[in-house]
Amino acid sequence: MSGLVLDSSAILAYTQRKSAVAPLLGEVSSVVLPALALAETRAELAYKEELFLLSLLTSRLPHVLVAPLSAGDAVGVGRLAAMLDGRLGLAHAVAEAHRREALLLTAYGKAVRKAIGELDGIVDL
Repeated sequence: MSGLVLDSSAILAYTQRKSAVAPLLGEVSSVVLPALALAETRAELAYKEELFLLSLLTSRLPHVLVAPLSAGDAVGVGRLAAMLDGRLGLAHAVAEAHRREALLLTAYGKAVRKAIGELDGIVDL
């Protein structure tokens, strides 16, 4: 596998040690965390261990990149979010996966396929 983009559901699953997110991170050359997905996830976390794992993911793994949302992309991401039930973090992740020709890791694969298509591959949680 080459690159992997995590949406909010995938980041949350990692911080809660759910599913097989951690092993996947070791199989790819790069991991992208869209800024909106990261912010949405942080808003959901309350426990010390979850916050530690989020910090580990964002600052201690060398092949992880936090992708900012530029002013030029904000309107397009908003348009995508409208197609994805208002999920801004998911929309930003879809945009980054498309831009980077990377796989998208999400619990909302069915919704993405219905609204957008397969992209360059979707890994379902």
